[in-house]
Amino acid sequence: MLFRSLRPTLYYANSQHGDSKQQVTMTYHDPGAPTFKAEPAYLDPDKIVMPDAQKTGTFDPVTAMVTITTGLASAAKPCGVAVPIYDARRRYDIALSFDRKSKISMDNGLFSGEADVCRVGYKPLAGPPQQVVRDGKVPPIRAWVAPVQSQGSAERFVVPLRVWAESDIGIGAAVLNSIKLDGVKIAKLK
Repeated sequence: MLFRSLRPTLYYANSQHGDSKQQVTMTYHDPGAPTFKAEPAYLDPDKIVMPDAQKTGTFDPVTAMVTITTGLASAAKPCGVAVPIYDARRRYDIALSFDRKSKISMDNGLFSGEADVCRVGYKPLAGPPQQVVRDGKVPPIRAWVAPVQSQGSAERFVVPLRVWAESDIGIGAAVLNSIKLDGVKIAKLK
C-alpha cells in the first residue's frame, strides 16, 4: 500500500500536564466525520462544537505528519503540500512551503548532505485557540526533509529528518533516530 492512499481509522492520544491527564480516542468513518471520546471529558465542550462538514476528509495529527512528508510530498517538490487536520478539539490546516536548501550533518549520523528546509504554516479554522499561539502569532516552525529511494519499487519518499519550533521559552525539536524502508532498517540515508 502506498502512503498516498493512507487514511486514518483510529487515533489515540494520551497527554499529561502536571497532575492532569487526558486520553482521547478518535474513530474515523468512511464516509463521514470522525467521532471522539475524551477521558476525562473536555471542560469546554461548547468551544469544540463544529459542523461535520469541517471534520470530514481530515487527518488526525499523526497521520497528517506521515502524509505530509511521505504521502503527498515529492522529491521534485518536497515542501509544497498541505493537509486538513482535526484533533478532536480543533480544525486546522498545516502547509509546508520551501524555505531554502541546506547542507546538514545530523549528530546521530543518520543523514549527511543537502536537505530542503521547509517552513511549516499553521492555519486555525475552528475550535478554541491554541495556547502556544500568542497574539495570533504561531512560533516559527521548520523541518529538514530529504528524499529516500525505495529498494522495492520506483517510489521515492520524502522523510522528515528534524522538525523544530522556536518560541519564547526555547526550541522544541523532534529528530528522526531510525528509519525502516521496505522492512529494512537504514543505517544512513543518502
